[in-house]
Amino acid sequence: MKNFNQLPWKNAIALGIIATISTGAINILPLKAQSPTQPSSTTPTASSSKRDYQQIYSLSGQKNDVNFLKFSANGQTLVSHSPGEAIKLWNLKTGKLVRTLNEKVYAAGVVAITPDAQTLITVDRKAQANDKTIKVWNLKTNKLLRTLNGHSQQVTHLTISPDGQTLVSVGDDKKVLVWNIKTGKLLHTINPQSTPTFSIALSPNGQLFATGGGDNVEQKNTTNDTSIKLWDIKTGKLLGTLEGHTSLISSIAIAPDGQTLVSVADSIKIWNLRTKQLLHTIPAGSGSISISADSQKLVTTSWDNSVKVWNLRTGTLVKTLFEASINDQTLGRLYTSSIAFSPDGKTLAIGSGGGLSGFGISVLRGSF
Repeated sequence: MKNFNQLPWKNAIALGIIATISTGAINILPLKAQSPTQPSSTTPTASSSKRDYQQIYSLSGQKNDVNFLKFSANGQTLVSHSPGEAIKLWNLKTGKLVRTLNEKVYAAGVVAITPDAQTLITVDRKAQANDKTIKVWNLKTNKLLRTLNGHSQQVTHLTISPDGQTLVSVGDDKKVLVWNIKTGKLLHTINPQSTPTFSIALSPNGQLFATGGGDNVEQKNTTNDTSIKLWDIKTGKLLGTLEGHTSLISSIAIAPDGQTLVSVADSIKIWNLRTKQLLHTIPAGSGSISISADSQKLVTTSWDNSVKVWNLRTGTLVKTLFEASINDQTLGRLYTSSIAFSPDGKTLAIGSGGGLSGFGISVLRGSF
């Protein structure tokens, strides 16, 4: 994988920063609860249009880009992660930090957490020889459950099925591996395309997953594969291919109803998964995307620090939550780095990145 600093920075935001993870046991240390902090001067500026939502918390404490946000299945816990730092769990009833992992033992990089927030899956990055190894941890007992070996090069992305039973991992070896989380059994090995896979998404019913990749540098490459491929998760069979992007596919998301797929590259494209037809193209890129629980809305972050909500059915702009706030001084140093909808679609968490951002998390509640 190319050095992060060599990537086009807009793609780099979407791909996330790969940090390090130490070996050994995990200790979850209960911390003194922290009160929600007030928004800093670098918090994105809310849209001047009529608002039917409000910011309920501004969570602070990260020292790097907030590149991972995930709600628990009941929506009461928010999990956040910044590269090289401990994973943090926030109570969204109080806005307080209630648990963190021991930073000295466990500075995570590539992570995934089951929907019940009970199982953590990570990749060891502190020792180069171990960056191919996937580890499964029990968050209640702090114990290592199993180690998964299958990749021959660095693991770059992990994702877990909505039922918490299946893990899909991808790496620089251009392989996609499908695992049973409970047993650690390798179910399938897939070589999807000629270029590394950077984005994956699993369907809500756990029956298929999508992969996207491409060349991670801006150069002409006639062999560059920028298609999206759909796979049967049980058999590993190729179900179809979506063609249309011309550059690296940095993000893929499948709507909760399983009918729609959204992909991000040189533009944002909305696809019908059943017919495999392109429905809409939004002529803009995005650093991070999330789809509402009712599968009606798509929220996107952008390189200019704006956050927008789109109608997933029509591809039209619904509202702007945060206006653009980029100038010559802040370009590349202030941006929204991650975003996530709660399961009920009424809460939105937005992580910030860049040296001027403060690395905070804005938690909004209301109608989007």
